[in-house]
Amino acid sequence: MGKKEDDGSLKVIEEYTEKIVKNPNNIDYYIDRGDIYFSIRELEKALEDYSRVIELSSYSNSTKGRYYRDRGYTYYCLKEYKKAIEDFSKAIELEPTDRDYHNNRGNAYYYLKEYERAMEDYSKAIKEGWSRHRYYHARGDAYYCLKEYEKAIEDYSKAIERYSIETDLFPLRIDYYIDRGDAYYCLKEYEKAIKDYSCALEFESICEEVEDLKKIISGHLDSDFKKHRKQEQLDNF
Repeated sequence: MGKKEDDGSLKVIEEYTEKIVKNPNNIDYYIDRGDIYFSIRELEKALEDYSRVIELSSYSNSTKGRYYRDRGYTYYCLKEYKKAIEDFSKAIELEPTDRDYHNNRGNAYYYLKEYERAMEDYSKAIKEGWSRHRYYHARGDAYYCLKEYEKAIEDYSKAIERYSIETDLFPLRIDYYIDRGDAYYCLKEYEKAIKDYSCALEFESICEEVEDLKKIISGHLDSDFKKHRKQEQLDNF
């Protein structure tokens, strides 16, 4: 975010702060100011506003669930995963069929290396609705971390299939092929691994990991490659 955008956000925050002073129980002011704080990564201040929103809220369960989700995601960004799980759990309690709440809690469990619990949430997210390709991929990652490579491959394959059905965007998710290739590699099914890596390499102009892939295909696998890349994916969640 550039300086002009920062200055603009700070000005809007000042305006909302003045409104809150005059009307301290207006929930919409806290929501909007909290969202702006979040957008400029003032996460602690965003937490304060989202917490105030929850205190003041007398809305329907589904609306209040969203407030717990917003605070939970802020905790997640602060790497306070246990607090994030508490808020995502409260959101699920209020609106149990929302797939994103389950997916978000699953990601927090994943970061805590509680892979079994993560898979339970990903499975519920898959059951509930659209964008299943993301949830299959996430569950595949959890299986991978548990070294259940066959199940990981099943989910990565479903993610690839669902992506082509569910989106009109670019028809290839490179990371899905890479991850499935990694699982095949761990099973020593090298021909299938190379096939997936080669599929990603066809689009090397948009693949940031092309050099790593070339090393894999040539037989020079960096033992820390998978661990490093998974950590990057989580950091960018």
